[in-house]
Amino acid sequence: KDESGNPLTLRAKISRNLFANLTYDLVQRTFKVCDEALQNAHLTVGEIDNVILVGGSTKMPIIKEAVENYFFKTPLSNIDPELVVATGAAIHASSLMGDRKAASKSLLIDVTSRSLGIETVGGLMEVLIPKNSPVPTESTKIFTTVKDNQETVRIKVYQGESKNAEENELLGTLILSGIRPAPRGKPRIQVAFEIDSNGIVKVSAKDLDTGKESKTKLNVLGGMSSEEVEKAKERADLIKV
Repeated sequence: KDESGNPLTLRAKISRNLFANLTYDLVQRTFKVCDEALQNAHLTVGEIDNVILVGGSTKMPIIKEAVENYFFKTPLSNIDPELVVATGAAIHASSLMGDRKAASKSLLIDVTSRSLGIETVGGLMEVLIPKNSPVPTESTKIFTTVKDNQETVRIKVYQGESKNAEENELLGTLILSGIRPAPRGKPRIQVAFEIDSNGIVKVSAKDLDTGKESKTKLNVLGGMSSEEVEKAKERADLIKV
């Protein structure tokens, strides 16, 4: 700012090479995401048919050159990077409305962006639905108690990739009461996860001996308030059979 507090404006001309050097690390950082996407899809760059650039920044020559070097092929040039997302959304919307022509040319598969599971003994996360699972999907596993004559279990649902539950995002807590009193390890608690096409997670826990059941719905895209998190900070009472 100047002496009067008004913001100053800097105008300068730089060469294309200097601009490329200044942005090189940012461009290279994007290929780590490409590496992860290919690994998750179990593909190699040689198995990619075409590359479509998305966003106005991809018009930079350095990005086009970097993409060619990474994928060993020239990105498609007949699709405007600034319109590609809107175009794809329109095609998909048309297919959802029953347009057979659009449906035959496009296929969109929704997947879970992160793994979903519950906290078990030792603070570890037991995954029920792995990352990149196509949705809608569901999964069921059997757990048991860790204390003798335990009549209640608290099931904390997490989203994330860490083996330590507390390092992941807590989505919610489900409490199952009325478990048949028995020595630890004897009760059979069935935990079921179901994700619908809207990203809503339905979690249920059922004592297979008594039939007692508890259910809840969680939004994968949302979170919990700080008050809810504090109330849910009790240690989990389940271990996997």
